[in-house]
Amino acid sequence: MEDGLTMRSRLVKAADPWRVDLGAYKIPLAVDEARAEKDTVNFLRRYAETVEAEEVQDQDTAVISCSSELPRFNRKSLPLRVGVGLFSKELEQQLIGWKKGQTGTVTVQGKLVTVTVESVRREILPEITDALAARTGNPLLRSAADIRRWCRGNQFDDILEGPADEAFSYLMRAVAAASVFEKDPDEVQYTRDLSLRQANITPEKAEEIGMPYEELQEMIAGSGEALIEMALLGLHSHPRTMADYEAWLPRFVRDGGPVDDAVRAAHPVLEYILEIAAGDYMDELERMALFRLKEDLA
Repeated sequence: MEDGLTMRSRLVKAADPWRVDLGAYKIPLAVDEARAEKDTVNFLRRYAETVEAEEVQDQDTAVISCSSELPRFNRKSLPLRVGVGLFSKELEQQLIGWKKGQTGTVTVQGKLVTVTVESVRREILPEITDALAARTGNPLLRSAADIRRWCRGNQFDDILEGPADEAFSYLMRAVAAASVFEKDPDEVQYTRDLSLRQANITPEKAEEIGMPYEELQEMIAGSGEALIEMALLGLHSHPRTMADYEAWLPRFVRDGGPVDDAVRAAHPVLEYILEIAAGDYMDELERMALFRLKEDLA
């Protein structure tokens, strides 16, 4: 990639986060199978194929026109998801089995409603396969088993919040420890200074926190230095370009003015890499930690 962003610091060896054992953070999970089935169907609908059908079935979309002395049931070319009940569950259930083009009457709220089925569309859900996993573009979904785990695990996001936070912290440290870096001293200093500047810690704030000012400053600077590792891993996983950097710069321009050399000098490429490439990689590890705690649900 000719305009790919780089750092003077270098990633020598990248650790595989999937190989980090998170078993210590798992808790027993009892699946609600009915909810899992619903979540699976909702997931598959994103990738469903829509086809024309000849007969109305539950969950089809029937386009109908209807007339009645009931004002609500005087409609033209109304798309109706049968069985959902958003318009009238009573009417929808009576349409099951009707043919495309059929006209007839049903009884709703004790009144006759004349209905014509103009068309019927049906979703054909895809099979859960490795190919579908690749089609999603989600880096966490690498196989059919991952899709099943994803759908069966949605219901546990709330109760896993605490364990997942702990697993994420461990995962981030483990990946950094198992990777090999060569850090440029100037970039290390820039990163430490940037973290301190953004934190804007004063002696008064340190006193409120209950930590010596110098100790708190060193902790913040050290955490900033760790961003170099996450940034290098982020660039390794998802390369960034000058176009990405240029798209980021306007956030620092007041009143919609131009991005000039002063803006670029105040917010150099290194700041973008540390904020965006590192931040996105940490977000990815956070999502992975939560997902990994559901490994037994496939």
